[in-house]
Amino acid sequence: WNDFEHDRSVVERFVDAAPCPLALFHVGDERTSDALAAWEPSWPEAIRADFEALEREDPAAAKAADLRRLYGKCGCVLRCYRDEAYGDLGNVLAVPLGYKTDFRKPPGAARTNAWAFAGQGTKSSRRAMLGALGALPGTRASHVSEALDWDAPDNLATDAYARLLASAALAPCPVGWIHPDSFRLYEALECGCLPVVERPAYFSALLGDDLAGSLVAATAGWGAADVSRLAALLADGAALEARRARCAAAWAAKKVSLGRDVRAHLDRYL
Repeated sequence: WNDFEHDRSVVERFVDAAPCPLALFHVGDERTSDALAAWEPSWPEAIRADFEALEREDPAAAKAADLRRLYGKCGCVLRCYRDEAYGDLGNVLAVPLGYKTDFRKPPGAARTNAWAFAGQGTKSSRRAMLGALGALPGTRASHVSEALDWDAPDNLATDAYARLLASAALAPCPVGWIHPDSFRLYEALECGCLPVVERPAYFSALLGDDLAGSLVAATAGWGAADVSRLAALLADGAALEARRARCAAAWAAKKVSLGRDVRAHLDRYL
């Protein structure tokens, strides 16, 4: 992957030399052509400098041109992170990130918290998010760490993280470094939480209207209007549970339809 990220010709040469059509599963391409359309004021300036430097080194437009050429040489492509730069390529199918093997809601979990979050607190919009969520009524379950390594000693173990999510009604799922999609969203769905996402239009295109329409939308600034909307949702227990149930049903249906979609894509293009 590192060779591919810095020298995409490595994979292109492999595809050119292949004696048969290939399927490319392209994971980890978080820096999509539209991810940095506008820098959000609440995001740390240090991160902005990093990605502006990356854009100078490897412009998104040049990267997209390289990938369009590569994808055109493949029989079919499955890629994480939906990107409109490849929306007209019929052989390219965007799939959700998903969750790690064996990740599941712990049995007997009780939803005693209004919301739960575990992760870095300084990425992108997260300072604003944590400040806004602190104003919500009800208890919370959070584990904020600044470690970059997923296996850092102060990170939660998988089972503890699942218990944390399963204890809450809402699961804020902010953008990562630059992109709205994250493993957190699918972990929250597996634990039966109601995810709160930024950039809901992205998820409508990726997940379909049934599932995306049951998610809760928040602005990147996590302002007073977001707090009021979430507080109203938490205050109406019956409506909250009905929406959670609708979200859970839509997620279960999406996992089934995704399997069919991937199989049909492979059958058609490979």
